[in-house]
Amino acid sequence: MDQLEHVMLEVNGIDLSLYCAGPEAGRPVWLLHGFPECWHSWRQQIAPLAAAGYRVLVPEMRGYGQTSAPRDPAAYDVITLCGDIQAAMDQLGHTQVCVVGHDWGAPIAWHLALLEPQRVRAVVGMAVPFGGRPKQPATAIMAQLYAERFHYILHFQQPGVAEAEMDADMSRTLRMMMHNTVGADGKLTHPAD
Repeated sequence: MDQLEHVMLEVNGIDLSLYCAGPEAGRPVWLLHGFPECWHSWRQQIAPLAAAGYRVLVPEMRGYGQTSAPRDPAAYDVITLCGDIQAAMDQLGHTQVCVVGHDWGAPIAWHLALLEPQRVRAVVGMAVPFGGRPKQPATAIMAQLYAERFHYILHFQQPGVAEAEMDADMSRTLRMMMHNTVGADGKLTHPAD
């Protein structure tokens, strides 16, 4: 990743942190990270794609890294997140792209392909299959499925609660999330325990 470039773009009302590699004239490949990830999650893919002649673009999605993090939870809906990437593509003059999304980045990739069928020539969704548009909000479906059980997406819907827990003990919270909520003692728990 010796030739990795970092730029900040003003798009869609935010500052978007974007890491780039590969020839300027190369076909653009956008790599969209999931939660709780960042551009660095793609570090093993950047160099091979750039070496193959692609222009690799890896944003830090809204709310991550050096990209702006609006306080209003409504600022993180799928269409707004797509708008961030669309505006960056516009600013960079990208008329045909490939979009690859992992985890939470996958729904963004799928929706970009739906919103921009002429621009998005190839789409890859990793870890999250495309299931179409749900008949009710995804959080309502999750609330029904998980009832009284912990689910991180639902937990993050309460502004400030998850952030306070993470700030109190960041290492523990990330360890719990990365190990599917099984603590170091092997007991099933959630980050608030």
